[in-house]
Amino acid sequence: MIFKGTGNKIVVKLYINMVCNLNCDYCYVRRGFKNLWGASMSLDKVKIIKKYIPKDSIIQILGGEPTLHKDFAKICELFKDHEIEVFTNGTRKLKDTGVKYSVTYHKDFVKKYQIERFLNNIKDIKINELKIMLDDLDTSLKNYKFFKDRGYKPKLRAIDDRLEIFDSIKDLKEASDLETFYLDDQKISLDQAMKMNFRHWFCEPCVISVYPDLSGEVNCEPFKIISEIRKLKVLRCRKNKCNACYLDGIKYDKPQL
Repeated sequence: MIFKGTGNKIVVKLYINMVCNLNCDYCYVRRGFKNLWGASMSLDKVKIIKKYIPKDSIIQILGGEPTLHKDFAKICELFKDHEIEVFTNGTRKLKDTGVKYSVTYHKDFVKKYQIERFLNNIKDIKINELKIMLDDLDTSLKNYKFFKDRGYKPKLRAIDDRLEIFDSIKDLKEASDLETFYLDDQKISLDQAMKMNFRHWFCEPCVISVYPDLSGEVNCEPFKIISEIRKLKVLRCRKNKCNACYLDGIKYDKPQL
């Protein structure tokens, strides 16, 4: 299976809330978790989770928009002994709290705010990745150039149901700044990834996903409440063991090719 590279490092994805101040039509969380949309993970629940996850794991804090959570700062502080990465839409002013941020520039941001506000919101933080959703090709490339001219290293990210844009961009120099894919720990090209699996679909190794109701998954194996996580082994998914389709840790039905 094709996955984004994390090697065998365990990544814990905490979906601390399922609310967002944008309304992007391609939001996979809003589509994939309709029964949990609007839910929030209490600080007490987060403390329970911390008891069960591996001590040396990477913590990824997601939503929705996680910075909307009333205890967002406290949750980051709770995991200060871990490597922390926060995924955000950049609509709120972000502070340097020692965490890394992965910021995605969405077209719905443009409907509500100016791009300069986005720059102001992210100027004081440590950025792990700055992604631009690859929706309309001309607009996406214009935004790509805007951020690159200002010293950032943006990456273009495809929307899973609009993959035909890949065909328009793969011959451009910007193709090197599309998201990186790996196969058995070896970096592969976008074309290789597209040919070998469901184009943008991939399986992530050693990933624990936990949702606001304390259910979740370890790779392909689901658990109902966080305490059940001890019954499951964190194994790297290989092609002969796993036929599941994942996108950013979210399990989907097999797409029709």
